[in-house]
Amino acid sequence: MVRAENKEGEEPKLTRKKEAETEAFLSPAEKSGENPLKDPMAIIGIVGIVGVPALILLVGVTSGYIGQ
Repeated sequence: MVRAENKEGEEPKLTRKKEAETEAFLSPAEKSGENPLKDPMAIIGIVGIVGVPALILLVGVTSGYIGQ
């Protein structure tokens, strides 16, 4: 049998609220609840993840490397 107990008068060592406050880094814009897509780095990241592979695929299809 496993039992978890908390000694009287002691606060638990790990709680979600404290963990979230200490481990997560939030920019001032994120703390204020501003739209994250106003950040230019977010737009660059989305374009890099979606656009670059799409461009490579487009070049491969048009040049004949991908397809029949």
